[in-house]
Parts: sequence; structure tokens; C-alpha cells
Amino acid sequence: MFIIYQFVYIFISNPKTHNSMNKHLVTIIALAAFAGLSFASCSKPGSSSSSATVVGTWTMQRQATDNNGNGIADASEWSTAASQGITLATLTVNSGGSGSEHYKASFTVAGTTYNIDTMENFTWALENSNTYIAVTQGGTTTHMHLDTLTANLMTTKDTTGGTASWTSFTR
Repeated sequence: MFIIYQFVYIFISNPKTHNSMNKHLVTIIALAAFAGLSFASCSKPGSSSSSATVVGTWTMQRQATDNNGNGIADASEWSTAASQGITLATLTVNSGGSGSEHYKASFTVAGTTYNIDTMENFTWALENSNTYIAVTQGGTTTHMHLDTLTANLMTTKDTTGGTASWTSFTR
């Protein structure tokens, strides 16, 4: 995730690219949170099978950012991984609280093409009667709400930084 954080910093601090970067920046910030957003899910609160259900390999399908501040992921706020230049975004969540993510993306900003290919490890634990997941990566822990968890769908909600964002995964 260091590569993504570095990329975001470069574009935030460069006024020439800042305005043309707005749409991609939201995507990249969401991807930076990806490590945390992607590793969790939720079955019914208090379910002893939540941990077992989270375990497995997940592929990111889409993301949303609450641009209008209403606390809901409106249909117009969702975008697919492919439309964001993401060619691969998978999470492998292992039993015992470990996992890894593999992320590839290619996109062009202000005439420059960026290719990202990274694999990172993380640890995770369910919290608050299995309604939240804590994901630790690179010394930073993110606590995300587990909005949806079924056999084939997981959606997480992150409110870190004040603006809610959602990430949806399938098996």
C-alpha cells in the first residue's frame, strides 16, 4: 500500500494535476483503504460462523464513495473495479487471522500512465459481535463495518477520514 499512498501524496501536493485528478484520486484513496475494506464481511451479528464465512478468496467488484454525504451508497456513487482501471484486486483471508491482498491497476492521469502491481500481507480480527472487522497492515489498523456477508458476497463500509466508502467483493 506504500506505493498507493506515495502516489496520492504526489498528486495532492502538485497543483497542476490536482484538478484533473479528482475522480482518480477518490478511486486511489478508496484503493488505499482497500487493504482494510477488503478483508472483512459480516453474516448476522453474533453468528459464530462469521469468521469461517470471511475466510476464503475474494475479488473486488465495485466501490462507492458517499459524495453527497447522506450516509448511503447511492446507485450513482458506485463504480466498477474495471472502470477504475483495476485489473486485479483479490484478497485471500486465512483462518487464524492472517491474509494477503493482490492488487493491479493501470490508469492515465494528465497524460502519464501508471501501472501498479502490489501484494501485501495483513492480519484481521472480528469485533463487536462480528459486526466489525479490524484489519492491520503496515502498522495501521482500520475498523470497518461489515454491511453484507453471504456465501458469495461481502460488502464493507469504512468511515475513516469522515467520508463513508464501501467495497463489494464476490467469491
